[in-house]
Amino acid sequence: MRTILSQDQRNISHRMSYLLIAVVLLLIYILQEVEREIPILDFIFLAVILGTIYVAGTNLKWLVVGIMLSIPTLILSFVSDFDAWPPDRTTIAFIVAMTVFVGFATVAVIRQILMADRVTIHTISGAMVVFLLLGLFWALLYLLAEGLDATSFSLNIDVNKADYSSDLFAVLTYFSLITLTSTGYGDITPISDLTRSLSALEAIVGQMFLAVLIAWLVGKFLSQSMEQNE
Repeated sequence: MRTILSQDQRNISHRMSYLLIAVVLLLIYILQEVEREIPILDFIFLAVILGTIYVAGTNLKWLVVGIMLSIPTLILSFVSDFDAWPPDRTTIAFIVAMTVFVGFATVAVIRQILMADRVTIHTISGAMVVFLLLGLFWALLYLLAEGLDATSFSLNIDVNKADYSSDLFAVLTYFSLITLTSTGYGDITPISDLTRSLSALEAIVGQMFLAVLIAWLVGKFLSQSMEQNE
């Protein structure tokens, strides 16, 4: 029997796909170091914020929290000097605000996935969003740690001195993603107690993501398939 989703379920599913596109574009921009003269990062991050609010909008309380977190994040993104390094207080506040918002976005997407009645391609998109947001969340934590303590990492790769903060963010995002997948190349090493603890925790979360959330989705899909065949 063919499963027909309600209009609300279709909307929730499509929201996940929209958010996935925005998050992928954001990570591509960060990792590939696209030209910095045009503030593309602000607009793509705005797309991620709007996508998160769009997903959270299915529940009034989550929508209000999303809007309340997004406002200071957007304001700080325009008033802070992200290119200056070491970061000043305003930039530190911006990094903290981004970290909190990305953490909220991750939880909001997980909530939507767990509430889904059916596993669809868009539910899988939501799981991909969670994985990428986890990588971005830890990248921001690493950036914050490096901003507070310049000896947090040992970098065996070249960082562009002329655009140090943006290049450093790209490097730490790369480090976060390979740590999340338990892949290590030895070109970046956490050396402070804080960054070693963060990287160990991220590796554990990456494995838990596969063992818990993905396994739950697979089990739900198999149960769904058995129901359809009956």
